[in-house]
Amino acid sequence: MNRYLSYTLTAPTFDASLGVTNDLINSGKLYLIRNDELRQLISGWSGDIVAATEEELIWRKVRDEAFIPYLKENFSYRNMSIIGAADEKSNKIMNFGRAYEHLSFGPSKIAPQKEIIMFPAELAALENQTTDMLNLNHISKIQMMALKNVVEKILHLIAKEMAPE
Repeated sequence: MNRYLSYTLTAPTFDASLGVTNDLINSGKLYLIRNDELRQLISGWSGDIVAATEEELIWRKVRDEAFIPYLKENFSYRNMSIIGAADEKSNKIMNFGRAYEHLSFGPSKIAPQKEIIMFPAELAALENQTTDMLNLNHISKIQMMALKNVVEKILHLIAKEMAPE
């Protein structure tokens, strides 16, 4: 149970750099881009990021204010954290393939129960919490995939514009 719940602890974020885009828009030189579609995509980029990150912020708020406190109250948060930190696959995703030195504070000294017995109401609460997180995560993923599609379209149009005729 700790292994699967540990996967819910990571909180990836998207932190876009808007410096060049904002400079281009604020300078009033966006007109220099001749391709109308490319100009429109670049001018809407900031709004696209806001739309995508709004869902991420909602997900993080629910995660931090409801889900994590629920986990801490009902499970060994320490053991989940250790398992999650040691998971190589998750670490590579969270750190863009780079090595990650995780905090090692050892497992809980409290003897774990061999079997977790959950009453129907407790099981329903766990199911509700995880379903809520999955739904919010799915909405965030949809927004991020839409943002990825915009980036790919922008890069395609730039490559097309730069190609020799």
